Amino acid sequence: MRSSTVLRLCLVLEWVFFLAGLGLSFAMERFLPEPLRAWLDAEAEGNPTVGEMALLFLCILLLIPAITATVGLFFLQRWAAWLYLITAILFMLLELLAGPIVEHPLPTAIGEVANIMCGMVIALAFFSDALKKQRAESPIPRVVTEAVPRVS
Repeated sequence: MRSSTVLRLCLVLEWVFFLAGLGLSFAMERFLPEPLRAWLDAEAEGNPTVGEMALLFLCILLLIPAITATVGLFFLQRWAAWLYLITAILFMLLELLAGPIVEHPLPTAIGEVANIMCGMVIALAFFSDALKKQRAESPIPRVVTEAVPRVS
């Protein structure tokens, strides 16, 4: 299988696992032990702070370049690898600022698979020939000419 095909497959799988983990995170809350559900309920009842709102805004704003980078990589654009790497690092930094996260182990495990796919995408984008430069075709066709003696 070509590395560009594997790159595209990893991109699709990353988003599938990310969205599945996100959906399961909400669906599996009812299966948490009672003390953890009480903690989540108490956290949800409080008014969001300015910092939490800013963090949410930044995460939503960061989705735009993340989607752009994914589409660019899907079409094998070299610039998209750098944008993808930068957005992945920024998402990790924002996750550090989020504070404690309580969720069922199933969405956590699925999210980790999405993170593995992210690492594979970065590895394929930077350390394989998946994004090799395509030969630029000039609009003027090249003509092979035989050596013709010049008349002086």
